[in-house]
Amino acid sequence: MKSFLLAIVSAVMVLSIAGTAQSASVSVHAAEVTTDQTIAGMPRGTSLRDLLVSRIDRSLVRFVEQPEQADVVMSGSYNSFGRMFSWDVLLKNRKSGSMITVFEQGDGSDDIIPAAGRLARKIDKELAGMFSAAVSPAPAAAPPQSIPTAPSATVTAPVNPSIAPAAAKPVAENYIVKTEAEADANGWNSDSFEGVFSNVTLGRRLPSGERELFVAGERIIRFYHKGTELKLIAEASVPVTARILAIDSADLDHDGITELYVTIIDRDVVSSRVYRAEAQSLQMLADNLPWLFRGIGVDIASRKIQTQELGAGGGFSTQAHELAMNGQRFET
Repeated sequence: MKSFLLAIVSAVMVLSIAGTAQSASVSVHAAEVTTDQTIAGMPRGTSLRDLLVSRIDRSLVRFVEQPEQADVVMSGSYNSFGRMFSWDVLLKNRKSGSMITVFEQGDGSDDIIPAAGRLARKIDKELAGMFSAAVSPAPAAAPPQSIPTAPSATVTAPVNPSIAPAAAKPVAENYIVKTEAEADANGWNSDSFEGVFSNVTLGRRLPSGERELFVAGERIIRFYHKGTELKLIAEASVPVTARILAIDSADLDHDGITELYVTIIDRDVVSSRVYRAEAQSLQMLADNLPWLFRGIGVDIASRKIQTQELGAGGGFSTQAHELAMNGQRFET
C-alpha cells in the first residue's frame, strides 16, 4: 500500500512540473499596425492590431503593454494597392536581436478578417519556435524511495542476438517544395532539397518548357530550372552576419529576364539585394538597399515590388512605395 501511494505522489509531482513548464509563455508587445490614413477606407491601425492579437494562441503568448517588458516586439504594416492589400508583421527578439517577417495578402475588405486568421497561425508557428527554444527542459522528479519488500523470483528471457533491433540510420534533413502544381495543367511533382530552405518563389517559364525556381535559407540562395527533373543552375550567399528574410521575383524592366529581390537583415540593419537570373548565373545588380521587399501580383510579367523601411524603433515605416527600375538603378 505504501509503495502504491508513493507511486501516485511521484506521478502527481511529474505532471505538476510538466504543467508548469508548458504554462510558460513568450511575452510579446504588439505595436499599432502602421497604415496610411490619407487613403479613403483604410482601416485603423489599432483595429488591425486588436483583430490580429485576438487570434493569436494565448497558450504561447502573454501580451504586455511596454516594449521593455517583452521578449518579442511585434510590429506590422497594412498597405493597399487597388483592391489588393498586403499585411506584413515583423517579430523582433529583443534578447538576440534576430528578426522574422511574415505576411498575408488579400483581395478587398471582405478578406481582412480571414487574412488576420491566416496571419495569426503563421505568427503562432514562429513564436512557438521561440518558445520551445526559450523553455528549458523540466527537471526530472526525484525517484521515490524504495520500500523493502519480500524477495521474489525473477525470470529473465534469453536474448537472441539474431533478432536484436538494428540501429536507426540517420536521416538527412531536407526541405520539400510544395508548388502550385494543382493549378498547372502540365502537373508539378514536389522535389526534395538537401538543407533547410524557408523561402520559395517562381520565375518565368522558359522556351524549353522549364520553370525558374528560387529557394533561400538563412544565408544561401539557389536558382533551379524545373522540368522533368530539377537542375541546379547557380548559388549565391550572404555574409555570416546577415540573414535572409524573404525573396520575391519580378520583371520590372520588362526585358523578359527575372529579377530576384532578396530582403536581408545584417546586424539589425536592412541590407537587401537584387539579382538578375541569367542563363547560368545569378548576377547581383544592387547591394545594401535599405528596403524590405514584397511582391504584389500573380503573373511575374505584371508583378509589382513594394518597399518599406524600418523606423528608428525597429518597426515598419508608415508608407510603402512602389519600386522602380531605371537601367540598373532602383528608386522609390
